[in-house]
Amino acid sequence: LEPGKPFRWDATRWKSVSGSGIFTRVLKASPQPTEDGSVQMLIVAQEAPARHLEYGVGRSLYTGAWEGELDFEHGNLFGGGETVGLSVRRGAKEAQPSVRVRFSDDHFGLDGGYEVEAFSDFIGGETRASLIVPGAKDEAQTDSAEPASLVVTDQSPTTTSSTSTSVAAARAEEAPEIEVVMEPDYDTDLLKNRRGTTFRLQNPIDVDMIRHSSASCSIERTTTHSGLHENLGSCTLSLGPFEKQLPLQARSNLDFKVTTGTRVQQKQVYNTDELLDRFQLKPYASASATTRQTFPLLSTNTANKRAVVLALRHAVTTSTPNLPRHEARAQGISNTIRDSTENGMVSSALRGTTELRIPVDIPKIQTQQDGKIVFFGDWLFATKSMNSPIYKKSSVGVGLRKSIQGIPVRYDLCYTWEGKIRGTVGLGRDFEA
Repeated sequence: LEPGKPFRWDATRWKSVSGSGIFTRVLKASPQPTEDGSVQMLIVAQEAPARHLEYGVGRSLYTGAWEGELDFEHGNLFGGGETVGLSVRRGAKEAQPSVRVRFSDDHFGLDGGYEVEAFSDFIGGETRASLIVPGAKDEAQTDSAEPASLVVTDQSPTTTSSTSTSVAAARAEEAPEIEVVMEPDYDTDLLKNRRGTTFRLQNPIDVDMIRHSSASCSIERTTTHSGLHENLGSCTLSLGPFEKQLPLQARSNLDFKVTTGTRVQQKQVYNTDELLDRFQLKPYASASATTRQTFPLLSTNTANKRAVVLALRHAVTTSTPNLPRHEARAQGISNTIRDSTENGMVSSALRGTTELRIPVDIPKIQTQQDGKIVFFGDWLFATKSMNSPIYKKSSVGVGLRKSIQGIPVRYDLCYTWEGKIRGTVGLGRDFEA
């Protein structure tokens, strides 16, 4: 709105407001002039139910295991679109649930929305790790949460003479005893959970420059099965998707994500008089980019004349040393190709997918006609660390897609890089551009 100029209707901004989830039906939306010369937007609408309780099934980002999820949300808490929510997830074999509590205000889908979230995520395995002193025998292993220690004394070399032995023993009794605690090994002990807080900001960059962006800052503390701790702080900037309309109704998009952070590890050295704490900083960074394209090839005689579609997706991920182990494992899970063995921790990866989606109709009355046969090929090049060799994986196969009671179900039959034939069942829709 500018003085002396007509009211300008921004269709994109109105789409954000109407799609914010606050309204179920918008009966009327029109600008109304006021006495002071300004213009207000008059919206006649039906408010959506404020409270929601939902359940679902998904895969853990950090362990790759299937989890059940229960989510409660109270929307429009104070009448301005604010939302408070509670989410609980747990796998059948996980030692503890993952819990998240969040408060958000998306400003009706416009600029300046934010979210504050407190989380406690299970990120480890079931087995308790043991701290092993290098060079010690197997019986020296312990499951205790107390760190292993060595006692060092100032002793002179002994001989076979009993006199020399007694002298050495006397010197050992007189010498001050210094207890040195072995440095905690964060990189081999099994992880257990992570707890912390995340603050997210919607569209921190001017929308005239970049239409979609988000930024977040997290502070967290990880715990291992044997009681070791590590503090982490990180910031993430996400840009996109940048969407582009291609000729012949083809579409393409591109998105980026960059993360920088620091791991703070604590070293402890004991002696008879004092405890010395030393903190070690380990900065790290990671970046990823993903591009997707869809190309309609030809129409079919199916319902709504759905077209045969060629879909492509390529992604690249890279990171510096010192990347936290649970984040490296998350990168490995996100880069898993269809019906492949687990990647474990991944430092850098290049992944590609090609799909040919052929729509099919099911000869049944009053059923949603969204069935598809998908021919696909996946490939992956990845490294586990900066110094490890590059390994590759690939698979080809055919899959079926169909929504059952509104739930998108997937079945894929693959021929893998290992020369094996495997079948998998999953949930979720195919990627789009």
